[in-house]
Amino acid sequence: MIQVTGGNPFADKTSPQFTITRDAYEETAEDGTGTTHHRVVLHLIWQEQNAASQLATYYTPIVINDGDYIGWNPIYDLDDFLPASRAVAAPPGGMTSLVSTPMLQVGSDSRTVVVVYTSASAARMVAIEVNVLPQELGQLAEKARAHIVDLGRKDYPGNYASMAEAARAHIVDLGVAFQPQVISSIADQIRSLILAEGAAGSALAVVAEKARAHIVDLGVQLSGWGLRPSGNEMAKILEIGDTPNPAPPADGVTVNPAYLFQFRVSANLPAPQVGTGAVRIFASETGENLIVSWAQPDRLLYRNSRADGAWSDPKQLVFSNNLDLAKAYQILDQRLRSH
Repeated sequence: MIQVTGGNPFADKTSPQFTITRDAYEETAEDGTGTTHHRVVLHLIWQEQNAASQLATYYTPIVINDGDYIGWNPIYDLDDFLPASRAVAAPPGGMTSLVSTPMLQVGSDSRTVVVVYTSASAARMVAIEVNVLPQELGQLAEKARAHIVDLGRKDYPGNYASMAEAARAHIVDLGVAFQPQVISSIADQIRSLILAEGAAGSALAVVAEKARAHIVDLGVQLSGWGLRPSGNEMAKILEIGDTPNPAPPADGVTVNPAYLFQFRVSANLPAPQVGTGAVRIFASETGENLIVSWAQPDRLLYRNSRADGAWSDPKQLVFSNNLDLAKAYQILDQRLRSH
C-alpha cells in the first residue's frame, strides 16, 4: 500500500483524481547486454485548504519501476509553477465553482498528462502539461557526466580540447536510443560547452555538472519542445530519485539516473466568469486550448479560450430531442480534440 498524506496531513481533502502513464526503456550493461524496464506512473491530483484558507490544488507522481514503488513521491502545490510576476485579478463571478472543479486527463502521448485548475490566490485558470521524460535521457546525462570526470583526470585543464572531442565521441556512442540528428546536436553542444568552460578555467566538477544539465535541457528541446515557448516561466524540469535527498555523486561514480519530469504551463488565463449550474472544463491534448461550460436546465453555456489570452463571449448549445447534456459535452470535447 502507498500512502499519500498531502500538503497538510491535517487538512480535509477532496476526492482524488488519477490517471496512469506507461512506458518502457532499455538499459545497456558494460558487457553490451540490454535489459528492458517497464515504468508506470500514477498521476494524482486533489485539493485541500492551504495556510490562507484557500482551496489549493496538489499533484504527485507515484513512480513504479518494474513493479516496484521507488519509495517516495514528492507533492507539488501547482501554484508554485505559476510565474512569480503574475498579477492577482479581481475574482470573477462563479469563482467558487471554478476553483472546486479541477480536471486531469491523458495528454498527447503515452508519457504526458494535463492538469487544468483555477488558482484561488491568483484568480487564474491554468493548464499544466506534465511530461515524464524518456529514461534514456537521464541515463545519457549521468553517464556523460561521469565520463567527463574520468577524462578530466588526465586531460583537464591542460588539454581540455582533446577532452572535449573525446566527450563528444562518447556521447554519440551512448546515444543509440536517439535520432542521429538529435544525438549529434547534443554531442556538438557539449563539446562547445567543455571548450568554453575550459577556456574560462572552470573546475572539472562544475564542467561535468553543467554538461549533465545541458544534456537534459537539450534532450527535451530537441525531442519536440523546441517549437514551443520554454522560458523559465513556462517550463521546469524536476528530478525524482530513489531517495528524497540523494548525496552528490563522488568523482567518477555513475549514480542511478533520476526520473525526470517536465512541468510546462501551457495555458495561463484570467479565470473566466461563469453562470450558475454545474461547471465542467475541457482541454485539448496539450492543454493549450480550453473550454469552460456551465449547465442550465435547457441549455449548456460555455466560453472558449482565445489566442490573445482572453475568453470568448458566452456561447450556447440549446437542448432538443436530438441534443441532451451528454451529447453537448461530447460536442465540446470533440471540438478541442480536433485542435
